[in-house]
Amino acid sequence: MASAIGAPFLAPFHFSPPPGLTQSVHGLHHCMSSSKKPKHCSPSKQRRDFARGAARREWVRRTAARKPACQNPGVSDASDIKPEEQMRQGFGDLEQAIADVLKYGGNPFSCYFQQWMGGSPSVNKFRQREIFPLSPVRTWFFQVGEGSILPVSLRLLMLNACIAGMNFLAADFKPARFLQTTGRHTAAQLDVLQHVAGRVCSFLEVLSEASSGQLSVCNAFEQFEEQSPDRYPKLRAEAVDLPAVAGTCDPSLLIPTELAAAIENPSALFASRKAEVWLQGPFPKGEKLEYVNLVWRQLQCGKTRLRIHVNATGGVFCVGKSNGRQREVWDGSLVSAGAARPPAPARLANPSCFADLQFAPGQRVYMSKRDIHTCFDILHAPDALQPYFGRPPITLQELAQVSKLSVSSLQQFVADKGDGPVSARENLYPASTVWPMGFSWSSCIAQAATLACCVEAGVCTSSFMDLDSPPPSGPEICGVATDDTFFFHFDKELGRKRLSDLDAVLAANGMPKNATKDVSLQSSMTALGCCIDAETGTAQPEPSKVTALFRAWIDLLNKGRASPRSVSRALGLHQWFCLLQRPAFCVFDAVYEFVRREPSSVSADLPSSVGAELAVAAFIMPLLCADLRRTFLPQLTACDAAPAFGFGVAYMRCSRAVAAEVGALAERRGDYVKFYLGPDDPAPKDRLGVPHLLPYPKQRFKVAISARARYKAHSGVLEAHGLLLALKWLLRKRGNFHHRLAILIDAKAVLGAASKGRSSAPVIRGIVRQVGALLMATNCLLRGIYVPSEHNPADEPSRGKWHRGNRARKVQKSSLKRRRQDPFATPKV
Repeated sequence: MASAIGAPFLAPFHFSPPPGLTQSVHGLHHCMSSSKKPKHCSPSKQRRDFARGAARREWVRRTAARKPACQNPGVSDASDIKPEEQMRQGFGDLEQAIADVLKYGGNPFSCYFQQWMGGSPSVNKFRQREIFPLSPVRTWFFQVGEGSILPVSLRLLMLNACIAGMNFLAADFKPARFLQTTGRHTAAQLDVLQHVAGRVCSFLEVLSEASSGQLSVCNAFEQFEEQSPDRYPKLRAEAVDLPAVAGTCDPSLLIPTELAAAIENPSALFASRKAEVWLQGPFPKGEKLEYVNLVWRQLQCGKTRLRIHVNATGGVFCVGKSNGRQREVWDGSLVSAGAARPPAPARLANPSCFADLQFAPGQRVYMSKRDIHTCFDILHAPDALQPYFGRPPITLQELAQVSKLSVSSLQQFVADKGDGPVSARENLYPASTVWPMGFSWSSCIAQAATLACCVEAGVCTSSFMDLDSPPPSGPEICGVATDDTFFFHFDKELGRKRLSDLDAVLAANGMPKNATKDVSLQSSMTALGCCIDAETGTAQPEPSKVTALFRAWIDLLNKGRASPRSVSRALGLHQWFCLLQRPAFCVFDAVYEFVRREPSSVSADLPSSVGAELAVAAFIMPLLCADLRRTFLPQLTACDAAPAFGFGVAYMRCSRAVAAEVGALAERRGDYVKFYLGPDDPAPKDRLGVPHLLPYPKQRFKVAISARARYKAHSGVLEAHGLLLALKWLLRKRGNFHHRLAILIDAKAVLGAASKGRSSAPVIRGIVRQVGALLMATNCLLRGIYVPSEHNPADEPSRGKWHRGNRARKVQKSSLKRRRQDPFATPKV
């Protein structure tokens, strides 16, 4: 099998120019088609045509070699292949697919990778202080991966692809900036490579274990296409999960008073609706029998009641579950559009909250999880709202054929029949008696009910993890995401008692749990699609999902064609995992325009810019992991920029506890910090938010940088460059890697962009990409805290005004001499 095994990296594809041409155009070999050149063609057109023809012939050869394997993926008898041989073949298939993307991708990243791998190193006459650009790795000299079954060639190929992706990201997708590398790695760069190599090995092992060695990427992207047979499977009434008894919980007794008052009056809830009712058509004939069977099951458990008159109806469809069962979803888009806007679900946890967890090495952490069985089906809806939750109509005659009951016996299920009986052929609308999944208000009702049960079980409100509250730091941490509740306990007895109390409270409030999903006091668990492990101190994407996503991206990049809707689905899953590593969001830009194309279900060629973004996103996927053992760097750093002068960076050494306390005020809740002001400092302004006074004067900070700007730019751009300058200064030292960094910033736009990991402004996005690449390469977590300008210690250095006494002391020769004499002194890098 012709693959990249045995060749750590690919030689660039070169072609020889036709006779008479002494020059060749670099990079045009990715184009397609060729034609006979007329005599009057210009030399440049002749070179283009020749390059297109050569690329076309190579593409045809490569496609013909791969086509039989894709068309018949199961031709060979797996029983005749030994597991070792099957694993080796899987590695070879994956390596060949990755090599094809890097060699024939036809996007700017593929071109950059070939030139970067094949380029000659440049000579750097000055000291190399920057992390980027990183040079290629020619041999595997790392300790990680020793004794692994992973081929060295695959490890090297994936490592170099990841490094090139970070280079490309740090260059803001402008490869000319980082095309030349020195060929040698500094001590700081070697630490970066060691970290990335470890992540790459772990990622490849996850791929191998999750796929059982079946690493072929052929048709892997089909699961995201519209025509995928299991995307929205046909309704099977017996496969739909339903509770034994629906509506057992009255959420009005649990949720806050303001929320309960908002849902009591339908006229206020639907005040903006149009005069006519929202009625949708009947259920499709092909699945009508299954739909009637489902309605009969719902009537028996009390989930629906039949109504002659309803105010609105919505369609019904189902989605598949991992265990082969189905979940019914009510299409309440029209009803939700006519309703008032619901409040955001309170204290809602997401994967970004896991990055705030901090586990000490060797610390015992007990993880638990509870899942409410069919959560929406047990939350009773107010009687006045139930006519707004109608479904496609049926007749009593159809229901009698399914239930084997007489029409007169079925009259009891009609809620508004009045005094007389209902005709057997009259259309009746099943209306939900519970808060349906698909209505905009249902999620905040379910979240509030679950939170109330946790509080009743004894969970302190400060122990909940969400993005709008300070990270919890006590012996108990709780996260709630609608029907999922998970705990992190550092005291086993406390954890055992809390689980017992919560189980009792859920049962008392009519919210039965799904016992098959219980996790109790374990060292690892899966929550919100992420695997959290206390032994390794990591939170990373679930192996099966990340494996399917990576194989799908490689398959798409090789094909180069997909529908916008399918790319949007895959992108949504990828962005969910990016919540663990927010700097990865900055990769995406052009792909947003592609997924908004219409018609969304028609396949189209991927633009080169979109292909480059997806390639970078795929190859840096090994870095989508949160390190939970990172501690705060015992230092506060402040940065600022002023158009009148330039940039300023100041710092103050402090304890880890102080840095963690300040870092807990990061960016998300309107908090800001203040310092003691001197008599000559300007008076502070009144600001929105919650101030936190730190017991230090600004003069406690030492000046690290006070540099004049080399060009004029918008103040926002300068502020972003000031943050980048502070990070570059911090991360010159290897000892600052693998930490949480508390940085004070006085520009909220820059603070928000850096914290979210993305920006829609092109001038800011390029800087955010450099910041993101630095953070991912050094395994650092940025915690930006807002500080007003009058309290910013870096304000004066950014204006060129600072006291020489606050300048960071230079290391003198005598100090170096004493340090050499002390063998236990910490070396300076």
